[in-house]
Amino acid sequence: MTILVNLMEYIKNYSQNHIMFHTLTIIFGGFFTRKFYQNKELLKEIESEKVKLETIKKNEIDMLKYQIEVLKKENVELTSENEKETFNNEKLLKEYMDVCSKLTEKEKILEDTNKKLEDYYHDKIKDKRKMKLEDYGDGTIRYKSKCGTIYYHGMGHLEKKYMWWEPKMNHKIIEYKNEEKVLKFPDFETHDISSFCNNCEYCEDINKKQRNKFYYECKGHKINVE
Repeated sequence: MTILVNLMEYIKNYSQNHIMFHTLTIIFGGFFTRKFYQNKELLKEIESEKVKLETIKKNEIDMLKYQIEVLKKENVELTSENEKETFNNEKLLKEYMDVCSKLTEKEKILEDTNKKLEDYYHDKIKDKRKMKLEDYGDGTIRYKSKCGTIYYHGMGHLEKKYMWWEPKMNHKIIEYKNEEKVLKFPDFETHDISSFCNNCEYCEDINKKQRNKFYYECKGHKINVE
């Protein structure tokens, strides 16, 4: 009888522990199973976000590479254009310098030629071997024509520096009737026009309102200096 009671107690204790173990296993197993699936879903979301980030990163890198290639191409084109412009500019500059050099040479030749001509005619006039002062008057011959064969008394381009100068005064001689008048410009002023220039003309238009001084125009003197 005692043995039976002890056996029943043992079986009772065993049954309670076994039932408790299975109960705890079910409770904790369900909890960890739920956590496992939650973590698994979270990992899937993380992987999905990583894929998205990698895709975005790749797209940005590809776009950056494309922009770099475009900039490289533009830089090559700009460099090529700049080299062409530089070459053209250098070519134009060289041509310009060549033209300037040729012009300078021609100007020097022309200047030397004019100087020789001026010296030649000056010496001829100064020499007076084939002409006399009385042939054209005692006034100073100051200007000559472009061809260098006609000479003139009176005013000209040298007087353009004065405020009173006017173009109508070209080749003009001023005669003062008052012999006491001091001649400030004896090269083109006189008290006796007939002795100053023997080929001049009274200027009607200029002298209309004149009372003390009168203008005459030298008509030129062809001087033989051959």
